[in-house]
Amino acid sequence: MSKQDERKTPNGPTNGSPNGNDPADSARESRDAGLSIEDHIGRELRAMFDEVVAEPVPERLRKLLDDLGRKQSKD
Repeated sequence: MSKQDERKTPNGPTNGSPNGNDPADSARESRDAGLSIEDHIGRELRAMFDEVVAEPVPERLRKLLDDLGRKQSKD
């Protein structure tokens, strides 16, 4: 839950909409309503980590992996 969602008013949480209900949350809930908890967790994790997966492998790590591969092929 974000800091914005945690804020309370006498009429309920505030998150940018007048009635405290975020339309994006409502759409996500209705879309995900038929999913199992595992499917929901998987979908959320993929959404969070898609950017990380798309990042290039750092050169130092690539070199270490190459060195390890060469060492294993010699054995």
